[in-house]
Amino acid sequence: SFARYGRPIGQVLLTVADASRRDRARNSQRTIDRLRQLGIVPIVNENDTVTTSSATFGDNDRLASLVSHLTYADACVLLSDVAGLYDRNPAEPDAKFIAEVRSHRDLRGVIAGDGGRLGTGGMSAKVSAARLASQGGIPVLLTSTDNIGAALDQAMVGTCFWPAEDRLSAWKFWILYAAEAGGVLHIDGGAAQAMEHHNSLLPVGITKITGDFTSREVVDIVGPGGHLIGRGEVNYDAATLQGLMGKSSDELPDFAQRPAVHVDNLSTYANRLSRDYGATR
Repeated sequence: SFARYGRPIGQVLLTVADASRRDRARNSQRTIDRLRQLGIVPIVNENDTVTTSSATFGDNDRLASLVSHLTYADACVLLSDVAGLYDRNPAEPDAKFIAEVRSHRDLRGVIAGDGGRLGTGGMSAKVSAARLASQGGIPVLLTSTDNIGAALDQAMVGTCFWPAEDRLSAWKFWILYAAEAGGVLHIDGGAAQAMEHHNSLLPVGITKITGDFTSREVVDIVGPGGHLIGRGEVNYDAATLQGLMGKSSDELPDFAQRPAVHVDNLSTYANRLSRDYGATR
């Protein structure tokens, strides 16, 4: 199909590891950038040959969102079999079309996917992917394949997901949505409150550690309510941090005066953090 227009293409097969490890993510980015410099259209898919059920992007929509951010795309277009997002099954007579989504508030009351309230599968997966890309600062257009011409022209069709005003940096986006976590830090309410106010995570606020991670690895951070509220690059290996957790600064040895996770290397899911910390107040 591309040959009819004299455009060469190059297939790019990615795995979760290609996005979750920083060095491989950079290599993937450089490869795609070089293809574009050569006038080649990259066709990206998941490498099913070496993918396992426990290590997969999940669906092509999520893969598209991650690649859009990886390549600093101007926009992401997700195609479906319906004209855009509706607040319920578009086959229902009272279904309302949603022309734009600027924040999670615009999705209140929306029922998508397999009948669940923004559950899993189908339209739910597309909404999740669109929100993922827009959180990284990329505008997303969700429309039908029948509207592809208009979508790539003036884009006056479908549902527009506006990029978040408080867009994440490339580093913090990668930490939250692509990096592979080497372990888990469970924290108390005080530490969650400190994170809510954009402070570093100190050893005193850690209540439990799982995993055998090394220093500088990415770890999941779970709040007192049991929800994943953030991720960050830890300053100590698991064994060392095990001996430091729960101790105040005065109780820590001289070599351990750094925070467990510095605020510059810490990224949080703001809506989850507020919900988790709020439940403990």
